[in-house]
Amino acid sequence: MKRAQFGQSSEKIALEIEQLEQELDGLHEEEAAQALALPAAVQALIEKPYRKALPEHLPRQIELHEPACICPNCGGAMRKLGEDITEVLDYMPASFKVIRHVRPKLSCRLCETIVQLPMP
Repeated sequence: MKRAQFGQSSEKIALEIEQLEQELDGLHEEEAAQALALPAAVQALIEKPYRKALPEHLPRQIELHEPACICPNCGGAMRKLGEDITEVLDYMPASFKVIRHVRPKLSCRLCETIVQLPMP
């Protein structure tokens, strides 16, 4: 133990450790610079995985999941705000088809409540 700490080679080990720490710091700085150099759009793609669109040649079946046209809070008329479309690949023996679930978003003109049915 004394030899490792106070011997001739202890200075070499200390110098090597210092050099390795400097190299490690340099690598961390390079990684940070590369991360900042990427555009925001590329960083968003890296962080969020996404699924490719299903092929257009597959037959599609549309299932409309529409909520009631009357506001559940105040009973006022609802208007269309938008819709969420989710495509699910379904396997039928010897064929595939795409089931498109359409869920319209409706909002009340009086109380400004937004209503949409949950995904089945």
